[in-house]
Amino acid sequence: MMVRKGFTLAEVLIVAIIISILMGVMLAAVIQSHAIIETTNTLTLLRQEKRLAVSKLSNELRNTSLKDCQEYTSPCEEGRCITITQDSPASGTDKIEYCLPADSDHDGVPDLSSDCKITWCTKHTIELDTSSHELKRTEGSNVTVLARYVKSIRFLDHSLQPSLYLNELKVTLEMEKTSYQGRVYNISSTFIIYVRN
Repeated sequence: MMVRKGFTLAEVLIVAIIISILMGVMLAAVIQSHAIIETTNTLTLLRQEKRLAVSKLSNELRNTSLKDCQEYTSPCEEGRCITITQDSPASGTDKIEYCLPADSDHDGVPDLSSDCKITWCTKHTIELDTSSHELKRTEGSNVTVLARYVKSIRFLDHSLQPSLYLNELKVTLEMEKTSYQGRVYNISSTFIIYVRN
């Protein structure tokens, strides 16, 4: 009776092939799960930034008006409470300048003059900084970042899109982020802000 003392070369090769196939399948699963996690994290970050931008833009711009400031008491230089500057060519870098009503006691109710007209305070500006891809709000010398990863922003009112109502301001916001792996992710949102009559 002959006793075997080891594995044959064919048996070792078969085991090596099976192990390499299993390792390849496991590696592919790890790479795929990493890509899914990266996509999920990047899109979640973009959605958070978009929600933040929509919330801040809505809270700010719903307190302004599309009417002329001269209908109220106003220190604004121009006649309109909102001035939209569209870029040319259309690359999505619109700028909006607007007045907000004065609210000296911060109770959410605008200050009124003696003849019951709204008093408007200084001009504010919202525009896209194309070098940093940040949406910025400027009030005098104070600059606040409203959102990051902004690729483009468009503002439209009734004068630019007649299908809008007189108190509607349409905003189109596109967000973009490039991941560490070089993948580019985009989300966009269009929403309507109802401003003061």
